[in-house]
Formats: sequence, structure tokens, C-alpha cells
Amino acid sequence: MFETNQIRISVIIPTLNEEKSLSTLLPFLQMHGGRQVCEVMVCDAGSTDQTKQVAEHFGATYLACKQKGRPFQMNEGAVCAKGNVLYFLHADTIPPASFSEDILIHLNQGFEAGCYRYRFDSDRAILKRQARLTRYPFLIFRGGDQSLYITKSLFDKINGFDPHYFVMEDYDIIRRLRKHTRFKIIPKEAVVSARKYDHNSYVRVNFANVVVFSLYYLGVSPKKLLRLYFRLINHPKAT
Repeated sequence: MFETNQIRISVIIPTLNEEKSLSTLLPFLQMHGGRQVCEVMVCDAGSTDQTKQVAEHFGATYLACKQKGRPFQMNEGAVCAKGNVLYFLHADTIPPASFSEDILIHLNQGFEAGCYRYRFDSDRAILKRQARLTRYPFLIFRGGDQSLYITKSLFDKINGFDPHYFVMEDYDIIRRLRKHTRFKIIPKEAVVSARKYDHNSYVRVNFANVVVFSLYYLGVSPKKLLRLYFRLINHPKAT
């Protein structure tokens, strides 16, 4: 059992030019993190906008990462983290206001790792239908947008995120986590950005996701997956 005063949550946010998203997310975390959140870390990959200034303005710890790429950034944040629970959160995702209490509750139920369902910040019916799939336990319906909590000890035990996966790093770590602990899908919704669909059609995004997920499952190399993914979709951070 984890007592409330024993839990120290480090929120780890990988970023690249996320000043706008952080201006919404960081004050939300300040308001709702509670005593369990001991720090919010912005792990940055060389942003050229005001990401650093926004992070410091809202009291977050700014970490200039040595290498670009979410798995590197999140691993570096985990190494520097003060907390005994790590909460990985994308800059354009807003978790439920109860996130720190939710993590404590499910840790005490024996779930050393877990995530939320999600819904998009869009009223498009097709995206609402897609979001409903995240209530199901199948790996294909998971993803980093749903955020991820994990105890620091378990994260270290599985050697964190695999740095070879610049895409699919979230699926890969969940796949490995399930070999060590019961994985909880918390029955609440994080709000995720639909901005990917501003650059691509719904069909194009989901075709890319299914193809890359299938090839990942078949053991195709991470470099090939990365090249294929960015050939299939238009992404403002593809470089």
C-alpha cells in the first residue's frame, strides 16, 4: 500500500516548440497537481520558440536534453526525476483534474503502471468514435497521448523507453510493462489535440497508424518504421 505522503510524482513532458500548449498545460498542472506532484519537468529537444521561457514562468524545471527524440527526452527526464512515480505527459494533452489522486488509487490496487482513455478536442463525429476505442485493452488502442504513469522502480527495471523507437516508443514500453505488472486503463478521459488531422485526412492518419503498428508487431526495424511513418503522413516536426 502507498500512503499519500509517500507518493511523489514527477510529471515529465517531452517538448519541441510547444510554447502554446505549455501555456495551457502548465497552469492546469499547477492548479490540480496537489501535494503528490513534487515537480513538473519540461524535457526539451532544442526548441526555437518560447518553450523555455514559458516553462520557467510557470515554475517548471526546464531540462535541455542532449539528444532529440521523445524516448531520449523522457529517459533523460526520468534519470533526473526526484519522484518515485513518473507521469509522462505530452504537451498537447490535458489529463483529468484528478490525475494525482487517480494514480494513488490505482497504485494501491496493485497497478504499478497505467494510462487514461482519451477524447479529442474536436466535435468531429468520426474522432469521437475513434476515441471510444481507447476503453478497450488491446495494445493497438494505446498510445502516448493517453499519458502514462509508472513507478520509478519498475521504469528502471525495464530500462525505460527503448531509444531506438522514435515512433512506437509508447506501444513498445506498454508491451514490455505488461510482462511485469497489471496495466490499468483508468476509466476517465484525457483531452488530446486533434492537430495531426489539420495536416492529414482521417483516413491517411489511421492508415499510417495501422501499417506502422502492424510492421512493429512483425519486428520491422525502428529506423524503417520511422522513415515509413513520415512518408505516410505530413507532420510539422518530421525533421
